[in-house]
Amino acid sequence: MQLHIWKWKLVFTVVSFFLAIGIGSAQKLEDLSWLAGDWISQSQEQIINESWSFMNDSTLVGSSITTKGDSVIFEEALKIEFRHDTIRYIAVLPFKIASFGLALRNESEYVFVDPSNDFPSKIIYRKTKPGLTIVLEGKDNESEMNFVRKK
Repeated sequence: MQLHIWKWKLVFTVVSFFLAIGIGSAQKLEDLSWLAGDWISQSQEQIINESWSFMNDSTLVGSSITTKGDSVIFEEALKIEFRHDTIRYIAVLPFKIASFGLALRNESEYVFVDPSNDFPSKIIYRKTKPGLTIVLEGKDNESEMNFVRKK
């Protein structure tokens, strides 16, 4: 009888472990709740507006619009999604769709990579005290943008 109970405890523990992994994975994007909202980065040359919102518990959707004066000079649709046990950052540009896999994550930073993409091949979203820093890295180029939350 004791052996039978022990077996069921082991089965329950193993099943609970795998369920916890699945549930934990589905909730990984909750770590990015700080990203939801509207952000702005202003320089003398341009203004970048980036917005993010949760479509559901496994997908964040966003947009990034760069303007210079009254002209839109760059625009992209963005998505961070958890699907098939992976987190991907997807950028839909006028001329292509770029998909980056999650390489590193902690409570204040998400790093996405696609070594086959010339620029950027790495995208870093970093939570900072004043707001948000986005770093784009490529083979011979790096760009850093500092954002504050729009009011």
